[in-house]
Amino acid sequence: MCIRDRSTGDSLPLISVPTVRGELLVQVLEAVDLVRERRRSAPASYVTLTLTGESPSRARTTVYQNSMNPKWNETYRFQLLSRHSILNIQLWYKHRLSSDKLIGHCSINIPNLETHVPTQLCLLMQGQSSAKLWVKLFLKPKLGHDLGPCLLYTSPSPRDRQKSR
Repeated sequence: MCIRDRSTGDSLPLISVPTVRGELLVQVLEAVDLVRERRRSAPASYVTLTLTGESPSRARTTVYQNSMNPKWNETYRFQLLSRHSILNIQLWYKHRLSSDKLIGHCSINIPNLETHVPTQLCLLMQGQSSAKLWVKLFLKPKLGHDLGPCLLYTSPSPRDRQKSR
C-alpha cells in the first residue's frame, strides 16, 4: 500500500503508529523502614517509575524531606503499548552535594496483573536496604486487547493491618 502526495504525486513513507493496548495507573503510596545514612537526619527520598516496552515512559515522585516513612500518595498514568511491558521501580535518597543514592529497586511484569481490579502491593526493595514500598496498581486494557493472564499475590498494607486489630 502506498500513499501519494496530491501536489507532487510522490510516494510518501508509511509511518507505523503503535497501538495503545491499555492504561496502567500507578499510585505510589509510601515507603517504610528506610535507614538513616551515616548518623544524619532522616533522609530525603523519591521514587522513579519506568515502564519498558515499545515506547519507554518515565515518572518521578516529589522529593519527600526528612522522613524514615515517607508518604507520597501520588498517582501516575502510563499508556501500555506492549503486552510484555515491565514496570521498573527505584527508590532513591536525594543528596544535595553529591549524586543521589539508589536505595533499592524492583520490577513488575504487567501481563501478570489482574485487569480492572485495584491491586495494592508491598514491594521489598532489592539492593542495600530492607526498605519496603507500598504501591497500588490498576490495569485497564483497551477494549479488544487482551493483556494476558493474571497471577498475583498481595499482602495487606500497614494501615489495613492496624484496622483489623
